[in-house]
Amino acid sequence: MVLPRKLNRKILYLISADKLGDKFWKIGLTNSSKPLNLDKKIYLECFRKESFETEAAKAILKAILINLKNLTDICEKEGFRLKKTPNGISYDLPLTVIEDIFDFWVDRYRDPLSWNVCIGLLKCRSEIASENQYFSKCLKGESSKWIRQIDLRHSYRPELEKVRTTPYNPMWS
Repeated sequence: MVLPRKLNRKILYLISADKLGDKFWKIGLTNSSKPLNLDKKIYLECFRKESFETEAAKAILKAILINLKNLTDICEKEGFRLKKTPNGISYDLPLTVIEDIFDFWVDRYRDPLSWNVCIGLLKCRSEIASENQYFSKCLKGESSKWIRQIDLRHSYRPELEKVRTTPYNPMWS
């Protein structure tokens, strides 16, 4: 049995939320056209809402979350302490940064060729440190163009003071 097209769609959303004073961003999927109604006591404002077929929505959400994880990992590695929240994405990341990442991956999905290139580069960027300039320099053509765009989405650094920590030295650990 084939489901009607409407039932085979999900809403990909970006909202702000506040749970007992813990403010955070949430990106997720729902069947509801009104994501704020999922939890009216916690969800405050909806900033992005896009409808996609279920598999597409899951793929885009995964790319956005990988990008955000890479970004927060890089910030922490460089000594920036971002507030952790068990409920979603840290409010220490500005809305403009999260919206930019959200929009980038939604736009890439709409062009299958750029999506395939970008998702592959994102996965590589997850494994290869962004300070590795050789990786970016060896790419040519479309890949070179898209890695610069992906690196731009990994370039935000908070204006918070860096935390002084002893550098990780695996040789002596």
